[in-house]
Amino acid sequence: FGPRGNLILSLRQRQQVISIAPNLKTIEWQLGGPGSDYSFPNPDDRFYVQHHATELSNGNILLFDNSPRSEGGNGYSRALEIRLDEESRSAVKAWEYRHEPDILSQIVSSATRFDNGNTLITFGTRTNPELEPLPVVEVDGQGRELFRAETLLVSGDMGEPVVRSTFNIYRTGRMLTYFKRSCGADDTRTKFLLHVVPVDEGNLVPDTQTRFQNLDFHFAWSGDFVNGGCVAERLLPDYPISHIRTGQFVDGEVPLWQVEHSLLRGSP
Repeated sequence: FGPRGNLILSLRQRQQVISIAPNLKTIEWQLGGPGSDYSFPNPDDRFYVQHHATELSNGNILLFDNSPRSEGGNGYSRALEIRLDEESRSAVKAWEYRHEPDILSQIVSSATRFDNGNTLITFGTRTNPELEPLPVVEVDGQGRELFRAETLLVSGDMGEPVVRSTFNIYRTGRMLTYFKRSCGADDTRTKFLLHVVPVDEGNLVPDTQTRFQNLDFHFAWSGDFVNGGCVAERLLPDYPISHIRTGQFVDGEVPLWQVEHSLLRGSP
């Protein structure tokens, strides 16, 4: 919702952002796409297959511009703030942030303006066929980076998997990563089995009925589909581990696949 109670709606496939009146009955204006109420004097200020459009307190529109520029090439994504000039009915760039080096993030992603004027930008995907770190950055009004985090899923520097199975399993410190390069919804609809057996049973919750910590999970909690692959990550406990049993269930409690491997043992 905008500052006046109007509703800002991003229509990705129309390359368009619209404002709906506070009564939710009429369209106030259309920006970009067919029938736009505002022109773009500078073609470089246009946005394509955008995400996460919001109206700021100053009336400008902030969004994540996902797609390549209209002139072709590899393109890049950016956070883009647009000023609407009511007198000339034109739309001009007021501010932008481009990652260095450029990232093309064609789907998902977001740009959020904080009360202090900083902007949080999330790059949701990359076009590289390998899975690469996805940055989240907070920048100030001059585009200076103040905070940075990266989501590292599976990349070439993780080496060989600890276990090769239906899902290959990697371990980096306390992080356990499940990865299947080509998968679909059928591969992820069943619950994942993850039982961690400590060296010292004193690390378990008192009066537990089992000799392991149950960390079973659903893909929807801890996973994502990226570039045709399925990736899920789970953080292991910080105590010394005797061994780990993991796999997937089917038909309730019957394992679809299950592994127990010596390389899954040891301290973080």
